[in-house]
Amino acid sequence: MSSSFQIESGGAGTSYRSGELQPVTHSGRYRSNHDPSTSYYIPTGSGYQSPPVYGQPPRPGMAMDEEAFKDKGLPAPPLTWSGRMERFLGLMDFTNCEVWRGTLVELVGFSAFQFALITGIAACVDFKQRGIAIALVYFLVWAACILAALSVWVGAGHLNPIFTYTTMLTGHTTAVRAMLYMAAQSLGALIGTLAAKQVVARDFVEKNSLAGCLLGEVVRTSRGLEWPEGLTPRAGLISEIFFTFLLIFVAYSTLLEPGNFRQTGPILAALSIGGAAGLFTFISSQLKSPYYSGAGMNPARCLGPAIVQGSTLWDCHWVFWAGPFIAGTIFGVVFRLVANKQPQMMTTEEEFYAPPPPQAVVPAPAPTPQEKRMDVFLHIKAMLHRSESERERSRSRSRNLVEEMPSQL
Repeated sequence: MSSSFQIESGGAGTSYRSGELQPVTHSGRYRSNHDPSTSYYIPTGSGYQSPPVYGQPPRPGMAMDEEAFKDKGLPAPPLTWSGRMERFLGLMDFTNCEVWRGTLVELVGFSAFQFALITGIAACVDFKQRGIAIALVYFLVWAACILAALSVWVGAGHLNPIFTYTTMLTGHTTAVRAMLYMAAQSLGALIGTLAAKQVVARDFVEKNSLAGCLLGEVVRTSRGLEWPEGLTPRAGLISEIFFTFLLIFVAYSTLLEPGNFRQTGPILAALSIGGAAGLFTFISSQLKSPYYSGAGMNPARCLGPAIVQGSTLWDCHWVFWAGPFIAGTIFGVVFRLVANKQPQMMTTEEEFYAPPPPQAVVPAPAPTPQEKRMDVFLHIKAMLHRSESERERSRSRSRNLVEEMPSQL
């Protein structure tokens, strides 16, 4: 049985049926032969080539939208090389209002995130159980800010350049959107840090470096930098890679993959990511040295205090960027190799919550004469078996009635 559909664009179109190309005379529409009554317009420019059937070359100038095929449950034609680059870059996002809306949400959300995180850490540095208190602050701030961002627009809420970078690698975000988001997050980190510096105590700024990211106490010697109290750059890089990879895994399981997000929802996604961030921060901060600030897992969060406070925060600052980006790259490659599906690029809030499109109902092939004869034979056999069973049940009821008659008399 062969699937059949027609693709038309601009004049003579193309009919794709069982490996044969046939001209048609419609224009600008796609029609499924399974349902000839339905047809709708397909916008061009999405980079899809006309179906290369059994080695036949694609017709130039033919472009189709993937969603049109998805709605009908039909496989989309393969992307050309230029189509893949167009899909990856997403240059049209520069003129997409939803992208700029998400960028604004990232800017404001990360500013609030950075401010709340620094002031929250400043409030509990003198606690007896300092590590647990800071982990709780991480959990609450991450969860609250992600949930607040998602309530404004569900396409935002990354609040982490590594989340955005990884979604670009896995195909869930275009390169243009990722660039705008990461720029907004870095700027938001700077704004939030400057605001927090104005309200926290001066002792906290000097002793705790504005809650910046540190490997430990650094000593400059004639041989270079040494870390007598803290993690070496190699140990810090390993810590960043593994803890960030785990955090990305949790984020994809709940938020960043649209199919998973439809099942978890914004509340569970925010709580899961916040809980994971708090747990990993607590575990990493207990490693080897109390001078180690713990795994950053968020380069923009580390960038803000480094720009505002400077000093030793720039020593091996590259570790807090290289480690997370390596983890994001590894996750992106693994996702591409393991995931057996085309990633979904969501551009509107409705698309995040919309159920998956129904699969097309393909009519069953007509039965052959041999299959018809077999169906008749099986039907007669079932009727004979049923009549025999009914006769047996009738005889059984008669015997029961005869046995009960003496007792009634």
